[in-house]
Amino acid sequence: MTFHIKKRKTCCFDSSGAIASTSHSSSPPSRAVRRATCSFSIGRPKLTGPASSSLANRFGLKTLPIEDWRSFRGDFEFFLLCGSGLIDPEFCRAARIVNCHPGLIPQSRGLDAFKWAIHDDLPIGNTLHFIDHQLDLGEVFHHQITDIFPEDNLASFAERHYMAEIHLLSHLDSYLEDGTILDFAMGDPRKRMSRETEALLVHRFDAYKEKHTRP
Repeated sequence: MTFHIKKRKTCCFDSSGAIASTSHSSSPPSRAVRRATCSFSIGRPKLTGPASSSLANRFGLKTLPIEDWRSFRGDFEFFLLCGSGLIDPEFCRAARIVNCHPGLIPQSRGLDAFKWAIHDDLPIGNTLHFIDHQLDLGEVFHHQITDIFPEDNLASFAERHYMAEIHLLSHLDSYLEDGTILDFAMGDPRKRMSRETEALLVHRFDAYKEKHTRP
């Protein structure tokens, strides 16, 4: 499933040959992913990537409106989510919807998980999971910590984290049966980070990096 407008994560599509166009998003196993660009910016990130309709045309696929999910649910083994708002709970119960959350579930939940983890001095990583009616609490089948290196700045670390997210989602078939599940305490879901708080991340990052850089 993918946004019907240009969006960073619309670089991915379902390998079965269709794109479900939503205010949500779609992606495949490793066979057909295209890299999107990513840059960290204070304030809202600039999102780039093809619209779902142009992506479908490029690969000879069709688009399906998400409102009609009942008519095509049985045609797909998985639905891959690449960014979304809230999804119809009935759809969540009826389908296997895979998401890669840019935080370590259940510790980092909600919006701006990457930024809040730096703010709260928590480890940063991505989580592959099946979504359900709860916010970022569906069944987890893989955790992956994002490496941070001494030479990193906030932008380079953000890009590595984002590209790891895309890699995991586009290779999810490698982790379904052999994923790594780590143990994290339950955290509360967070809302969008304010611009004022975002601005503090630049000043906090060096201390965060020193603590969390792997030997």
